[in-house]
Amino acid sequence: MKDAISIFVPEGLESNNKENIYIAMTSPVNVLEAYANQFQRDFFKFVSIRGGEMIRGGRMVLSLSGRRIEDASSMVENAHFTIVAETLHEMVVEGRVEKDDLYSFNVPIYIPCPREVETIIGDEGSFKLDKMDVFAVPWEPSQGEKISKNVDVQNLSRIVFGL
Repeated sequence: MKDAISIFVPEGLESNNKENIYIAMTSPVNVLEAYANQFQRDFFKFVSIRGGEMIRGGRMVLSLSGRRIEDASSMVENAHFTIVAETLHEMVVEGRVEKDDLYSFNVPIYIPCPREVETIIGDEGSFKLDKMDVFAVPWEPSQGEKISKNVDVQNLSRIVFGL
C-alpha cells in the first residue's frame, strides 16, 4: 500500500547503522535523514487523514513522544534507547543474541522536535496549531534508586515500546 503509514524501519538501514538500534551520535547522516523523511511523510499523511475526519470548528489533541532539541542524535534525548542498546550489546557478549541480529536491528520509531511537528501541521494545512506543550520525562536509570539495569530496561521498554 503506497499510501499507508509506515510502521517499519526506513528501508536501506539494515546494515548501515551497526551497533546502534536507533539514531545515535555515531549513526551515519543517511540514517537520520531516512528516519526524518519517513516521519515527515507518515505524520503528514496522518494529519491529512485526521483533517478529513474533523467537523468544522472541531479540535484535536495529540500526545506524542518528542524531543526538546533539534539534534535527533543527542545522547540526552535518546537515553532510553541507549540503555536498551547497551543491554543488547551485553547479550551479544554473553552469547544470548547473535551479533548479526543486533547489527540488523533498528527501532522503528522517530521522535520529532516541536519545530518538525509545527512545520508538518502548517504545511499540511488542515489544522491551526493553537497550543503545543512540551514536558520532560526523566530518563535517568532508576532515578537514583538501587535497581538493576535489567529492571530499568524492562520498565523503559514498557513505557516506550508498549511492551
